[in-house]
Amino acid sequence: MANISTASGKLTLYSSDKKTIDILLKAFKYLEGIDYFTIIKDDGEIHKTDPNSYEKTVSFFGAGRWTYEMNIENFGQWIYEMVPKEDKEITDHLHGSDYRLEYDFIDKEPSEDIHYKAKIVSTHIKGQPVHLHKTETIEVIDI
Repeated sequence: MANISTASGKLTLYSSDKKTIDILLKAFKYLEGIDYFTIIKDDGEIHKTDPNSYEKTVSFFGAGRWTYEMNIENFGQWIYEMVPKEDKEITDHLHGSDYRLEYDFIDKEPSEDIHYKAKIVSTHIKGQPVHLHKTETIEVIDI
């Protein structure tokens, strides 16, 4: 069995429309009850950053397998697997949307002496299956 890490920080969601941001937040609700969960505190407003861009920053807390990076890498696959068929509009909409998720967080797993701060970006390109995301580590600092 893997060791569980705990992470907390900020998540910024970027899209060309407000609906995609709302649907992403709805999709995260399905990840609250799994072993490697993510809980979103929807405590921000959607802001229009230019004529074709919106963003929203929220707080999150999560549990990762070894590290929370695993959650970020598996986000799309878990959404694809966890969203029930009656909420297929979520996966259909995300499939047809460009969006980016920017995580800025601290992750701790004491038994393996893991304690780091990271900024990781996950990008989905319109038309790609929901489970395919390009994940890029921007910064990792051991603390």
